[in-house]
Amino acid sequence: MKGVTFQTGGPSAHLEITYAHPNVLCGGSPGRVRDMASYLNNAEIIESRRGLVTVHGDYKGTPITAFSTGMGSASVSITMPEIIEAYEGKKMAFLRLGTSGGLHPDTRVGDFVITTTVDRHESTSDKIMGEGYVARASPEAIETLRSAATEMAMPGQQVHVGPTMVTDDLYFFNQELQERYAGNEELRRKEIPDVLAVSMEFSVLCALRDRYNRDFEKEIKTGNLLTVSDLPFSTEERVDQSDFLGSMARIEDAQIRAGLETLVELSQQR
Repeated sequence: MKGVTFQTGGPSAHLEITYAHPNVLCGGSPGRVRDMASYLNNAEIIESRRGLVTVHGDYKGTPITAFSTGMGSASVSITMPEIIEAYEGKKMAFLRLGTSGGLHPDTRVGDFVITTTVDRHESTSDKIMGEGYVARASPEAIETLRSAATEMAMPGQQVHVGPTMVTDDLYFFNQELQERYAGNEELRRKEIPDVLAVSMEFSVLCALRDRYNRDFEKEIKTGNLLTVSDLPFSTEERVDQSDFLGSMARIEDAQIRAGLETLVELSQQR
């Protein structure tokens, strides 16, 4: 297809792929994407010279591609277009499976968070869609993810649905949040009452969806399923992650299965 990536006549410049399927999982971690391969039939793993990982296969008869975006909004703006342009059809679904910092009092380490809208603190999506861009998950993805995540969640693991925040700086931004809101619940309720968690990428998935849908006649849907792995507002010197770390493999299993089941359902809805 006509697009914006480097037209090399061979594998894409960064992921080094030659094709993609329309049902896509992504995450920042190459290790998480490698883990996804074990859930797929006929899995093919492509590891680029940059350490990025792409996996092709099928799940319950649905063709799946999974890829590592790299960390942060700028990395997504490089890797996701290579996936979009490697697929010749119009209809695609991208689901991000990632980790996040819980910002709402109801969120606990290990919980799932599904994004509706995004409170943006990054500039990459402005460059893609213009200043003032409003990032929203696709409604179909929200509802399908809610159902799948609720079914897959472990006992005691909550599923939250609502706004999340995206930043392009991790540690110093979290420090700013901590200094502004930790111990000041009244200010948090006033300024970010419904924001559930903070992560680093999803607004750019939405911006790329909307740009390709507008300019290249694609029909892309996006969704975001996060695991809470930290609590930036905690006043403790260290957040106790012992229970989370002990359950991490089971939580990741539930997250991946929820993502795959969602892709199957979205594929059947097309």
